[in-house]
Amino acid sequence: MLTSFFGNSRPINYVVLTVVLVGVLGVYQWMVIPPEMTPSQLAVMLLQWLVLAFTVFLFDFLLRKNTLTKSNTFAGLILVSFYISFPNLIRDTSILWAQLFVLLAMRRIFSLQSPHRTRKKIVDAAIWITLASLFYFWAILFLLVLYVALVKRANVHYKMLLMPPVGVAAVLVITTAIQYLVYDVLPWFIGWNPAVDSSLAAYNNITWVLPAGVLLVLLIWALGYRSIRMSKVSKKELSNYQLVHHWMIVALGTVILAGARTGTEMLLLVPPVAIGITTYIERIDERWFRELLLGLLVLLPIARYFF
Repeated sequence: MLTSFFGNSRPINYVVLTVVLVGVLGVYQWMVIPPEMTPSQLAVMLLQWLVLAFTVFLFDFLLRKNTLTKSNTFAGLILVSFYISFPNLIRDTSILWAQLFVLLAMRRIFSLQSPHRTRKKIVDAAIWITLASLFYFWAILFLLVLYVALVKRANVHYKMLLMPPVGVAAVLVITTAIQYLVYDVLPWFIGWNPAVDSSLAAYNNITWVLPAGVLLVLLIWALGYRSIRMSKVSKKELSNYQLVHHWMIVALGTVILAGARTGTEMLLLVPPVAIGITTYIERIDERWFRELLLGLLVLLPIARYFF
């Protein structure tokens, strides 16, 4: 049933996923927000829902534009399942915005295979990554994925390697100017620091351990499977295949180096893992096993809410 419905890429599939995502997290948010909600709080909540919906469709665009998966919505289902499994996402807006900007950056990074407007794409990707780091510092590590894409690009010029710092500097200069003009604060970057939280207290709860554990198992599974299969990938697909691989590794690094662990930082792992597991599901011949795997992922958020 799940394989039949999500085995294609019809618009209705993503409409269903978006409605479920916004609906479940909207109910959760409504339950944790005090009844005396002000108009400004309501406006912020509506903006969060719009960002969530946009993230789902942006992820779908990224998959289809770069042919990262076949024509199905398995990856979207996995994405939404894990988003719902971490409902605190709706309260931790920093990760929500960081995820959005990282996806926008990855869109530009994958498009570097095209020879058109290369310098603009590089600067755009660096700008999006820097914006993500303003909300979650270690998102700055995704610059490594950008450099990997540049190094692997044919006919790379050394000047291209100097372009990312331009995008980073542009964001920092504009942010500094805004902070000074609006808040009369110049050294705002004091709070923008590479702190690392070695405590795992945030994960000392079954409601976090269950989805986080499943996500890490899928990460190891996807990395192992894709590493074994990499030598069999065609030259045309190899570049994107390797980029997804590096995306997973860098995303894991951002989670390990988290500055203030809330559990929601795990969500930075979800998009690349969803792609990796989808490529595995697509190659499974046994229909029952695909149904079982997808069914377990659908049941994950339900099981999480029982604890």
